[in-house]
Amino acid sequence: MNKIRTFVRETRAEFSQITWPPRNEAIRLTFMVVLFSAVFAVFLGAIDYFFGEAIKSVIFAR
Repeated sequence: MNKIRTFVRETRAEFSQITWPPRNEAIRLTFMVVLFSAVFAVFLGAIDYFFGEAIKSVIFAR
């Protein structure tokens, strides 16, 4: 039980040292992450599609 109390106390101490970004910066950075993720997903989807079509053309070539 003592280890749990020590863990909680140390965790609270660490959280008190965090400096959170201002709200507008957090929103801007979140938007950038979502945008980058969407662009990267489209890129990977396109690559997957083209490689899939290439494999289909090799396998089912007559």
